[in-house]
Amino acid sequence: MVLLKHGNEAPRRGLSHDARFGARRAFRAPRYALPVVFVTMVLAGCEAEAPSAEVAPVPAPALAPPAVPPLHGAAARGEMTSLGALLASGVDVDGRGVGRRTALMFAADGGSGAAAEALLAAGADPDARDASEVTALMLAARRARLDVMALLLDAGAGIDLANDQGTTALMDAIRSRNADAVALLLDRGADLAPASKLGWTALHFAAASRNRAIAELVIARVDDLEVRDAAGMTAYLHAAEEGNVANLALLEERGVDVAVVDRNGMNAMDHALKQKIWPAVRHLAPLVQPSRMAHLVALYPEAQAALEAAGFDPTSFAAKAADSR
Repeated sequence: MVLLKHGNEAPRRGLSHDARFGARRAFRAPRYALPVVFVTMVLAGCEAEAPSAEVAPVPAPALAPPAVPPLHGAAARGEMTSLGALLASGVDVDGRGVGRRTALMFAADGGSGAAAEALLAAGADPDARDASEVTALMLAARRARLDVMALLLDAGAGIDLANDQGTTALMDAIRSRNADAVALLLDRGADLAPASKLGWTALHFAAASRNRAIAELVIARVDDLEVRDAAGMTAYLHAAEEGNVANLALLEERGVDVAVVDRNGMNAMDHALKQKIWPAVRHLAPLVQPSRMAHLVALYPEAQAALEAAGFDPTSFAAKAADSR
């Protein structure tokens, strides 16, 4: 077998002029010409090396899931005998497991109240944070673990600590839609003022919530109902965007500005129409100026049927607008 040299030089020994010429052209010819060149070389007595077959990629070995430390596993399963033995052996009560979580976090997230109580009695840090700055209280609030929440607060857990997204245990409880967990935190003095990285306060989360009891708990305790998030949205606009008619009515009873707009100039009706939430559209229609409503009905033909179903005559908005001129 004859191997070709680097560059445009063809091997000279044992090849005729035509074979050498063909080999030189192989380095200048486009890819589609290569088969022809190899045929020329073979006919001239030059052996061409066949391309090697493709080798299938070797899959990477599967990674085994991270092992759960024995203390964490016992806490998660509520195995009190094992938990007691491990604590008595002197194991680090605040040792880290998956996601840098402690055994107390495992107990708060799904274990038993007895496990959480035993870990706290053994000196577990109630304010330890995982890789996302989440605390055991936040995990318990998400799960509405009222018994664990009370244990943690009694042990001095920081009620207003925030995770890496700026959300607190109170915000987590609101998002979990558990009014009892929200009430517990509010009764224990949770602050309503902190804002997440997106500027959402507990009020914004409550206004967007589908739980009327939570909205009533929060709205009744907030003085400034016009506070805005990073997008210029108020609680009223969030309620409209989610189509939450009950929360819209609650905020209206408190005297909020129903004509408020966000930083893009969108009001409550704009948000309800954009999301095509017709119950909210029907609720907001009487609050919108007739000229504006006539324009919106023209933009959103689907809104006409929703308004007619609520007893509104869509053409009346244009008539009212004309009369007001």
